[in-house]
Amino acid sequence: VDCSAEASVWLVKISDGGHTWPGSTHNPTGVGNTSMEINADSLMHDFFTNRDLERSAVAPTIEPGRLVDIPVQVSDSNASRHFLLYVPTSRATNDPLPLWLLAPGTGAKALWQVHISEYIAFAENKGFAFAALEGEDLRLSVTAHGQPEPGKPDDVAYTRAVLEEVDSRANIDSSRIFCTGYSRGARFCSRLASELSNKIAAVGLVSGVRYPEPNNATRPVPVLAFHGLQDTINPFSGHGAAFWENSVPEAIQKWAAFNSCKRMVPHQLAPHVSLEMHVDCSAEA
Repeated sequence: VDCSAEASVWLVKISDGGHTWPGSTHNPTGVGNTSMEINADSLMHDFFTNRDLERSAVAPTIEPGRLVDIPVQVSDSNASRHFLLYVPTSRATNDPLPLWLLAPGTGAKALWQVHISEYIAFAENKGFAFAALEGEDLRLSVTAHGQPEPGKPDDVAYTRAVLEEVDSRANIDSSRIFCTGYSRGARFCSRLASELSNKIAAVGLVSGVRYPEPNNATRPVPVLAFHGLQDTINPFSGHGAAFWENSVPEAIQKWAAFNSCKRMVPHQLAPHVSLEMHVDCSAEA
């Protein structure tokens, strides 16, 4: 099925997977089994290919090959925040790069999530830049139904500030900005798909897909989600913590309906890994 030019919704189900990043050799202990039958990074890269917005790039540069800690000031806030930016050496400096946002889970620093996702080597191999976000008190603001957490900083404004700062430092193709996240970070990317659909071309979500209610996206948003059926932190069937009432299939079905997907095509990717592709969806705006 060729659905590279539409806002399709994919769910990768790992029957023996826990609350982990598939394919990573650096997952934390105590959160279940890590599937090595697939690699989330590679599947995200394939999914993001050709799913871009219509937008031009800017041309300043930053020294490639270094993970740089960059301060950022959020408008209407006195708080100083920061993020990590990496630009690969593998692409010519005058070639606009895709940008992947990387959103960490609860209690995780940006650097920890870079380590878990193994993005430096992967960014060099595939030729994209990435910006790793970090929440205040290591908690990006997102709660039930993909909504902001009361009393917490405006992390949508923080993300906008990060994008503006990256835009001033690196040669980024702003039509190819994607959000990837793990656990709380995946829930936050789900929120950004709603609040920044004019900037985020597609999302890749590990162990945390949610459907924002209300969904403020102004266009269909391609969604790729990974979830272990043995996840005990964000259970596949829902009915977990207060922010995790709905099941993963419910969230996926709601995204598929929002994107006007007409049918689901199943695939078996590996002995313990299946893929549900919701296709014949609306074209990207």
